[in-house]
Formats: sequence, structure tokens, C-alpha cells
Amino acid sequence: MLPYAGGYLFFGVFGNAMAQAEMARRESERLLAELQEAHRQLQAYAAQVEVLAVAEERNRLAREVYDTLGHRLAALFSRRHRQELCDHHPAESRRPRPHASRPHGPEIEVAVTLH
Repeated sequence: MLPYAGGYLFFGVFGNAMAQAEMARRESERLLAELQEAHRQLQAYAAQVEVLAVAEERNRLAREVYDTLGHRLAALFSRRHRQELCDHHPAESRRPRPHASRPHGPEIEVAVTLH
């Protein structure tokens, strides 16, 4: 029985090492699957952030254009109204007009002719 003890010990240690290696391999595969899933989620979030950033920039630009056009149209209509008042009331034409010499942009002329 003693001569076989070495063989039993060898196979026991070898079997234990194989079992631990198999458990380590399964753990590695599980961690790899988790990492791949996290990577897919990160890619999806990055794509979503890109879409949202583009939409946010479009909204910012639209607000800026809207505000600029609104201010310029208000100034243009104010000057036009004042000119109409001066045409009807010549005494008003002698009063200095603020910003009367400031030209309006060509985009205002286009916007006014379209309406």
C-alpha cells in the first residue's frame, strides 16, 4: 500500500490543481463576459451622448438665430413705425432718432420681403 501512496498523492494534487485551473478559467470567462457587456453599454452611452450633443448644439444655434432675428426685426419695425409717424407728423421728424444711421443686415430685408 505504501508504494501506491505516492501515486494517490500525485493524482490527488494533480486533480486539485486541474480543478482550480478550471474554476479560474470559468471565473475569467465570466469576468470577460461582464467586461464585454460593460463595453457594449459604454458604446451605446457614447452614441447617445453624441446624439444629445448634436441636438443641444442645434437648439443653441436655433435660439441664437431666433433671438438675433427677433431683435433685428423689432428694431426694423420700430424704425419703420417711427418713420410712418414722422411722415404723418412732420414736427416729429426734427427730433433726433437713435440708431437711425445703423444699417440693418440683408437677412432682415429678406425676412421682411418674405412676409
